[in-house]
Amino acid sequence: MSEGRLDMRLLTLPPTARDGAMTAKVMGRAGVTTLPCADVAALADGIREGAGAVLISEEAALMHHEQLRRVIAEQPTWSDLPVIVLTRAGADSLEIDRVLESLGNVTLMDRPVRIAALVSVVRTALRARARQYQM
Repeated sequence: MSEGRLDMRLLTLPPTARDGAMTAKVMGRAGVTTLPCADVAALADGIREGAGAVLISEEAALMHHEQLRRVIAEQPTWSDLPVIVLTRAGADSLEIDRVLESLGNVTLMDRPVRIAALVSVVRTALRARARQYQM
């Protein structure tokens, strides 16, 4: 789907290196090039270099929302970078609503997540991103 294209990579900010490797393996089988980022600075650099979508946990979104908001705001005006947030069960709060609104194009997925559902959401986000690039 996106092999070799920086602008179509799925960037992740996994809680552990093992989670990052597992996500990359699952997405790789689905044809999605994935870059697990060690920290929010690496994620920001990856977004600046080119990204098709971002996958992060709710905890990471809350902890790093200001840095993420800034780097997403640096995108060209036509850009609407898809951000997929894996949420905790029952995690509804005004704080997470404000954070998610500040990140723009956000899709929420409840954990635990089914692999087929995650792959489907990522592919949908990447197709939408590809249409943005075509315009």
